[in-house]
Amino acid sequence: MEFKGNEIKAGIIIIAAVLALGIFLVAMFGVRFDRDTKPYRVYLDYVGGITEGTLVKYRGLNVGQVIELILPDAQQHQIGLLIEVQKDTPVRNDSRAFITSISLMSEQHLEISSGSPEAEILPPGSVIPSKEVLSFAQMAEMMTELGDQVQVLIARTSDLFNDQNRARLASIMGGSDTLLRDLRGPALASMNSLQEMSHQLAAVGANLTALTDT
Repeated sequence: MEFKGNEIKAGIIIIAAVLALGIFLVAMFGVRFDRDTKPYRVYLDYVGGITEGTLVKYRGLNVGQVIELILPDAQQHQIGLLIEVQKDTPVRNDSRAFITSISLMSEQHLEISSGSPEAEILPPGSVIPSKEVLSFAQMAEMMTELGDQVQVLIARTSDLFNDQNRARLASIMGGSDTLLRDLRGPALASMNSLQEMSHQLAAVGANLTALTDT
């Protein structure tokens, strides 16, 4: 059976497209066609930036991807992630899964920590314990809220030191100065009286001593 030139060209184009797609998947998502995978589940409160196909990394290495997102139900209030990682990925009982990103501009991914060397390998299909880590977006939102609170504090501080309140403060300070001046005279007189009384008591003490000696 003879093939026409156009059919041969079309076949070559299709093969080249498939190869290009494979190279793209390997380069962008770390997909490996020569390795088997194993499934795990992860449950998190917040999964911002995570979708089907999101990268799964183990200590920074691309080892798999997110296969499915599972909505909460009556038994599980957290959002579930079904993931697949390379079969030789040493996910251990004390490994932890969390969402993070390499930089502010990079996409979110699911990171799996190594755990301790003496811990047992977590069986495929198990749940990897998770931990919540603040993302750049969450931190930016918190900074925005903090900035709003600072602006409110500045506005209230400005109100505290407006012209009317400054006048009241000056009046209070002036009244305090007047009160101190008024009290200064009686206070000095009282101190002089106490000093005179101490001298008199000293004299009485001296007289009593003289009487006892005689």
